[in-house]
Amino acid sequence: MDKGFRHPRVDVPGSKMKTRIVEILKDEGYIKNFRHYEDGKQGILRVYLKYQNDEPVIRGIKRVSKPGRRNYVGRERSRRF
Repeated sequence: MDKGFRHPRVDVPGSKMKTRIVEILKDEGYIKNFRHYEDGKQGILRVYLKYQNDEPVIRGIKRVSKPGRRNYVGRERSRRF
């Protein structure tokens, strides 16, 4: 059975918010590492993905709060990693 591609890394356009998110993901053990590369524009974030037993540690990330729709959650309702 084909388990799909196991990419060692992914490149995404950089921003301050994305950099902070990948810092948290690294601190919590969800990714191996990341680097920021300048490209004369906004920069590129290279995120090195993490696998355990040939399975990805992160299976999906969903953005809940967007500029057009803000979702605020109190401390009691927020989930802990």
